[in-house]
Amino acid sequence: MGVIIIFILSFLGINFLVFLPNWLVGLFSKIDYPKKSFFNDTPYFILKKILYQRFSDDCFRLIFEVQIITFLLLLANGAYTTIFKVVLNFLILLSFIYITYISVIIKVFKKEPMLINDVNFAKTGLMVYKKKVPIALLGIVLVLAFVFLLSNTLVGILITSSLEINSSWPLLLVLFLSIILSLFSIRKVSYNFYHSCVSFSIVKHIVLNLKKCRTLKASLKTLNNNFPYEYIKNIKLKKQPNIIFIFLESYGSFALSNTEFGIALKEKMTKISASLNNKNIKSISTLSESPVSSGGSWLSHSSILFGAKVRDIAAHEVIFSHTDYVSKLESLPKHFEAKGYKTTMTSTLSYDKNEVDWEKVKNTYPFEDMMLYNDFNYTGKNIPIFGDRFSLPDEYTLNYAYNKLIGNSPFFLSVSTINSHYNYISPITPLNHWKDYNKTSFPLTDGLKKNNLKNYFTAINYQLDYIHNFLINHELEDTITVLIGDHQPPFITPANIDKDTPIHIISKNSDFINAFKKFNYSEGLIPKNQTQKHESFFSKFFYALNTAYGENKNLEIPIFEDGISLY
Repeated sequence: MGVIIIFILSFLGINFLVFLPNWLVGLFSKIDYPKKSFFNDTPYFILKKILYQRFSDDCFRLIFEVQIITFLLLLANGAYTTIFKVVLNFLILLSFIYITYISVIIKVFKKEPMLINDVNFAKTGLMVYKKKVPIALLGIVLVLAFVFLLSNTLVGILITSSLEINSSWPLLLVLFLSIILSLFSIRKVSYNFYHSCVSFSIVKHIVLNLKKCRTLKASLKTLNNNFPYEYIKNIKLKKQPNIIFIFLESYGSFALSNTEFGIALKEKMTKISASLNNKNIKSISTLSESPVSSGGSWLSHSSILFGAKVRDIAAHEVIFSHTDYVSKLESLPKHFEAKGYKTTMTSTLSYDKNEVDWEKVKNTYPFEDMMLYNDFNYTGKNIPIFGDRFSLPDEYTLNYAYNKLIGNSPFFLSVSTINSHYNYISPITPLNHWKDYNKTSFPLTDGLKKNNLKNYFTAINYQLDYIHNFLINHELEDTITVLIGDHQPPFITPANIDKDTPIHIISKNSDFINAFKKFNYSEGLIPKNQTQKHESFFSKFFYALNTAYGENKNLEIPIFEDGISLY
């Protein structure tokens, strides 16, 4: 009896080892929300959670292929033990790596795993964290070495105990029933939720993953050459307002819905709205579905700037590498430059010139000028990001860029904020004057994981405060300001969070503001519900622009709720 217990414990240990990343990533990736008891459910759902599917971070699951090989090991009755040992060790390492990969993609970045996307995403991460790559690789090697040693020990115990079992038919029967139940879950649970299976087939998931990659690659062989935004060339404006887009990093609906800090944030936004109204500055808002949940900000930016539906990182990489193709697309920067606007974007993350494919960046952000980290004459305290890079205070960035452009009206300025990026190291409050950042030391959030939630809301409050100051302190008579959330914040959101982010339209032109009421935007800075996708904003923006400033108010402006598909 003792040897059977050892066999069972080693078998379960192998499986639980493989799913250990699922538990660890779950602990690391989100807040500990109160959960109802496992057994506080109907008998059917209790059995379902035990037997074949549950949405949780636990590691008490089984690998289908390990069950099959263990079943065969018992049937072999001592034969081919070396082969079984090699196969099991290989399968355990492969499963450990793959489970780690899908756990990070699903739990941290809230995306569906697709290798072709995730490889491109990882390349971006390697570029950003370039100086930490050697340390990370050393850590990975050490972890895998430890996993292999533990795996080899457990497999050895499993095989040795299997040889000492006199009567293996009870174990074979239990394993056979488990395999049948696993086949049921393999067939029943779809790919989108397959990570929740109690018995997980590595082979099935990898095959489905590769099929999705193949389907995406096939769809990218023929890019769409139908460009329905040509109509915007017919829009002629009586007056050309200055336009400022501020892409707020990690500003998602979570900022408004969080029970601990969201209420206070909404109270602040109500006060800011009232303050703006006192200056005759109107605002209107909505929640808009971003193409990404967290990470991959450039997809969110492209959906706004091009009005295009591109929700796969791999597709974005392919499309925006084709300079000739992208040059045919209409975009906000391209349109306004053709209309005589000075178009400028800012990006103040510290990169070396040779680290970035600037042609691809220029395709994605087709602005006339790019103001980068070294273009701001900044001599003050740098803000660390990603551990070994730096950024400028976003308040300084916005004001410096605005003051540089104010003599070049009309202008289109796009600012990509950074201080609310994970790991949420941000100035705590704005300074009395933005130029003071060059000569005054200022406090930052601590960037500690245990304070992620608090630091995130400090960063978002800082963003709203300095933007409020900017709007109040400048004479923005003929200026449209648009605040756009790019995606939800990583590592602090619940697993079932949506992709919605706030969009705020701010202007003294009531006609421009009121034009968005047609699309169910809500007055003020607090959006009441989700009304659109990011890619639909492009056509709605031109509709409002023509309504408020156009020479021909009767010009037909079609609305593309789903944007345009490029592939």
